[in-house]
Amino acid sequence: MAGTMKAWRINELGKPPVMEEVPIPEPTFGEILIKMKGAGMCRTDLEVIDEGFITVPFEGPFTFGHENAGEVVKLGPGVDTVEVGQNVIVDTLHACGKCQYCLSGRDNFCEVASARGLKEDGGMAEYMIADAREVAPLGDLDPTEYVALADAGLSPYGAVQTAKPFIPNNGTAVVIGVGGLGFYCCQYLALTTSARVIVVNRSAEKMAKMVNYGADELVVLDDNAYDKIMELTDGKGVDAVFDFVGRDNTLELAAQITKGLGLISILGLGGGTLPVSWTTIKPGVMVRLTQGGTITDLYEIMDLAKAGKIKVEAQQYPFSKVLDALDDLRNGRVEGRAVITFEEFDE
Repeated sequence: MAGTMKAWRINELGKPPVMEEVPIPEPTFGEILIKMKGAGMCRTDLEVIDEGFITVPFEGPFTFGHENAGEVVKLGPGVDTVEVGQNVIVDTLHACGKCQYCLSGRDNFCEVASARGLKEDGGMAEYMIADAREVAPLGDLDPTEYVALADAGLSPYGAVQTAKPFIPNNGTAVVIGVGGLGFYCCQYLALTTSARVIVVNRSAEKMAKMVNYGADELVVLDDNAYDKIMELTDGKGVDAVFDFVGRDNTLELAAQITKGLGLISILGLGGGTLPVSWTTIKPGVMVRLTQGGTITDLYEIMDLAKAGKIKVEAQQYPFSKVLDALDDLRNGRVEGRAVITFEEFDE
């Protein structure tokens, strides 16, 4: 498909993305060309724009947009797993498919993984390229509503799956921070485990809605949070903590409330440090830095969504208003996920 397209490009750190005309990419072996319908945005995009993503150094201009969904419009050679006209959701991670982790089904820990929209070209454009093996069919789901499942929905799902061995029947799990990712973590814990779910959040008002999404108890993140959680667990502590903040105070709380042989799963990029010693955590506790989810996880999430079991929240903006959406994100004016739509290119 020859020609050019509009794309929002990050050309220099510390400066906002710029809309440019770039060539429409051509799918090579194993790849597909996707006409974009929905592209999710979150504070990760602000970090990328401001200073480069913490684990993905900036190496030059690229099209941002790490949560992507749209319609397959062209197949590269060797592709027989998807069809033209099918709506798909794209894994943020671009794995090699060949290393020991990929071959063992842990593609989210690929040795040479890149990241669409964080380092290489993503979906904030009319079209994008993706490997056919790294997309999942959306079926009848609306891409503009469910696109956030590509990352905001995938990362906590992967974390919950790896945490299951640490959560006994009718155990207790704590979710710290219920922004874009914690919102889904509560749902997954309620859907796929028997855990009693305690939500901890700085804003009681924003946390209140979580009783509708799987939370059993709500605790305000303040100086009394530890005492409240220990009271709720009869002084025993909890089996697993999912920290979506990652600052010193939340990591300290996680260490204090996790019982022996429990799990502290850190997903937040708040820059905090968790000291690990005999005096800071209990014996047998595992501390885990989680990273996304597998393509198998993405398929499982799609099955849950198609069954109507996952709730989503999205605030939509047209493609031409990307800078407005980023400004709203930066100033806390977005409810749920900011999603860019592409109807203006359907005319």
